[in-house]
Amino acid sequence: MTTKLKLVEVQWPDLVDRYLGKNAVQSKVSIKQANDGVLFVYKAHHLMVHSEKDYGKEALDTLMLAMLGGDPVMIFAGYPAQM
Repeated sequence: MTTKLKLVEVQWPDLVDRYLGKNAVQSKVSIKQANDGVLFVYKAHHLMVHSEKDYGKEALDTLMLAMLGGDPVMIFAGYPAQM
């Protein structure tokens, strides 16, 4: 039996909404799409926090919380110095 791997690739616009407070919802949609597969976060360094008002912080918090459950598997790609 052959098993297909589900891979969902996301970037900043897929995880972040226009308004603070809405990013968790946006991120959860991407996480749900990748359930039972892999969530590949491309250019993850764009999500790194530069101030408390950065939209990426809420998205990262949501991703980190979902990691505790182990599904989906998450891969973050970006520049190490910025991450």
